[in-house]
Amino acid sequence: MGARIGMPSMPQVPRMLARKLDVAQGATVTSVLRDGGEWVLRKDSSNFRADLLVLAIPAPQARDLLGPTHSLDPDLERVGFHASVTVMVGLDPEAPRPFVTQKGEGARAWVVQDSAKPGREGQPLTAWVVQADPEWSRAYIVLPVARLADLVAPRLLQLLGALDDHVRYQAAHRWLYAQASRPLGQPFLANDDAGLVVGGDRGLGPMAEDGWASGRTRADHLLARL
Repeated sequence: MGARIGMPSMPQVPRMLARKLDVAQGATVTSVLRDGGEWVLRKDSSNFRADLLVLAIPAPQARDLLGPTHSLDPDLERVGFHASVTVMVGLDPEAPRPFVTQKGEGARAWVVQDSAKPGREGQPLTAWVVQADPEWSRAYIVLPVARLADLVAPRLLQLLGALDDHVRYQAAHRWLYAQASRPLGQPFLANDDAGLVVGGDRGLGPMAEDGWASGRTRADHLLARL
């Protein structure tokens, strides 16, 4: 399966998929409980109730919600993750653009000119995304995000042959559970008697396409069940 690119930006993909759904954003679920044939999701002082529960979050977070005595816990415990430090840098359009993508190591394991993707022409800045490899990320991920951006951005400028004055924006993000280093080996886990499905990119591999494949398989399973 080829790569999927949202146009004009990646959030367009989930927005399209959710266009007929009632989506609650910014809602941190602190616990899930099975009660009278339903799932109860607790958010602060309020509760949500549902017949089916689908968890598409990293395995450690799913384990925290379901608890160590849940029947799926041994399978979820087997899954391992690599952390990732990712830095976004916006450069003046006059800055050099010697390539679109380049692989490396350390802080510059993967460098991509994000604004070169289809449908992103005419942006005011040239957007670059820099991803560090697992070893570098593990060593530095505890640093504040501003410090991470300060460490990685100069390395990008050096690679491009750009100047400090070209930088208009920089920001870093830390993913503790970025890529599955030890996948589950199957698209998802299910307990149909309890109305529970757990899956994500950790099921099949480390790539976004693996998450997409897991999601499609989970959807087929749920549709067949309904």
